[in-house]
Amino acid sequence: MFVIPLEDGGLFCQNENPENPHLISILMEKITLYLKESYNELLKHVSWPTASQLQESTIVVLVTSTVLALLIFLMDGACSVFFKNIYGVWS
Repeated sequence: MFVIPLEDGGLFCQNENPENPHLISILMEKITLYLKESYNELLKHVSWPTASQLQESTIVVLVTSTVLALLIFLMDGACSVFFKNIYGVWS
């Protein structure tokens, strides 16, 4: 059984073969409507960042990533030395 929500809030139920042309046309209309609405929203309703905002955000991400990578590197080295001292394993 196929159930398709309709624009008026109702449901379209189909118990027959999914090859039914009516069902396929309804599905294609729904997909087409979805794509048109998505395109319209991306063009008219989304506020895209300016080039300077994008550059600032990129710099923040790069600096934060570098600091976190350095912090993890230092913690890994400290833990390595700590556990090598505990277990007495030095290469």
